[in-house]
Amino acid sequence: MCLAVSCGVLKSYQKEYYLVMTYYKPARIPRVSTYHLRKPKIFISFNYTYDHGYRYLMSAWNANPCFDFTYDDRTPHEIQTDSVSKVKAVLTTKIKESSAVVVIIGSHANELHPDRYLIGYRNWQNYEIAKAKELGKRLVAVQVNRNFHYPEELIGVNATRVYSFSQDSIIKAVRGF
Repeated sequence: MCLAVSCGVLKSYQKEYYLVMTYYKPARIPRVSTYHLRKPKIFISFNYTYDHGYRYLMSAWNANPCFDFTYDDRTPHEIQTDSVSKVKAVLTTKIKESSAVVVIIGSHANELHPDRYLIGYRNWQNYEIAKAKELGKRLVAVQVNRNFHYPEELIGVNATRVYSFSQDSIIKAVRGF
């Protein structure tokens, strides 16, 4: 007897629930962009001989949980070849994978490379900037000293300029804030 009553109550409850749910329209939750929460994929363009310390410092910021600096480094590790075509292929692939190219403007940014005729530009930095422009990547120019000159390929380009090598200014520029 108790079982029959409880089943009748349950069926009655189900009908009421169904009636309520047919008139209920759930609230529309606006879609929030999570672009600023994702790790930006950054390719770092720098003079390896003189400015590699800046890349290592950015990697240290990224590894340290106390810093609000996160990125997915798309810069290739040292390329162990003398073939200009292989280096170009690797650099092009890494730039394609990136969402932004951070150009570290050091004292040797315009230095002539011995293979400049094979590269097609003054140096590898100018090649990387030209490739980033060709692929439509966001460019961030980090001038570590106001006396250092911009690479030729960066002059007249709509790049975000950063005048200090600080984690806040770089990450804001990369994210477009």
